[in-house]
Amino acid sequence: MEFNWRDIESQAGHDAYFLATHCPTAMIFTPCENGITHNNEENCTPENFVAGLNILLHAVVKRADR
Repeated sequence: MEFNWRDIESQAGHDAYFLATHCPTAMIFTPCENGITHNNEENCTPENFVAGLNILLHAVVKRADR
């Protein structure tokens, strides 16, 4: 499967902000309907998460195979 992606600048830190001082860290954003994320107006369905979960799965598998 191929998904569209882009680098984005974000002030969202969550746990990744604190973990980054101890280990390589990244965040996967999966925009919901109309591209809205991290907002009370977001309307997400399971289909919105397919790309993000696929990326996470493959990243974990690739890391485990090292």
